Amino acid sequence: MVYLLQSAGLFRRHPRLWRYCTRPLVFAAVAFLGIVLAGYALIVPAITRFLQRGDYLPDALAAVLGAVAYLVAWVFLAGVAFLAIASFLSSFAWDRLSAEIEELVAGVAAPSKLPMGVMLADSAGRTVFSISTGAAALCCGLWLGGVPGIVAAGLIALFDFTASAYVRRGVLFGGQWGRVFRLKGAVSFIFTAGLLSLLPFINVALLPILVGAGTLMVVDSERRSGILT
Repeated sequence: MVYLLQSAGLFRRHPRLWRYCTRPLVFAAVAFLGIVLAGYALIVPAITRFLQRGDYLPDALAAVLGAVAYLVAWVFLAGVAFLAIASFLSSFAWDRLSAEIEELVAGVAAPSKLPMGVMLADSAGRTVFSISTGAAALCCGLWLGGVPGIVAAGLIALFDFTASAYVRRGVLFGGQWGRVFRLKGAVSFIFTAGLLSLLPFINVALLPILVGAGTLMVVDSERRSGILT
């Protein structure tokens, strides 16, 4: 939570940071909205037809109930879609923002060491991991409530939002496993980010703040270990 507040403070004091967010935010918002609308077009009619079976409900009421059921389902599905979008973007699209934040707090940012093709492959791997983990958490949530989804979303967020800083240091997804859990504030970040992921559209708007928080966690870890002074 401390790093999230510090990140928000940087955006408030340095409005120029937002220029690095425009394209990724537009992409994320369009992708998220596209997923919601596509799901509405494909799923709501099926729910409506199911409710109309047996002629127990008027067609208009069945349509309304189908739409409501879809929107309620998004309370649980939003986190999965959000994670898929964030995972695809995390390795490369937010690098300029992450580097700018690192320069503000450390004086200099670690230079990018990997070619775009490697970062795209890393992003694809993260996306597969996020979707499969989110889907598994969603299934577990049918028996255990929303807690597995929150934890899974937060865990993936911890990897995704520290990704830009780590990729600049030549550390890809596999290499993060031995590092992210040693970051100060990792546990609180997992639960905070997991809860935020359940808020449709708000979670997309908070992407830059989360990227900043993840970057601050990595920079602070290096400072504590003596890599940065």
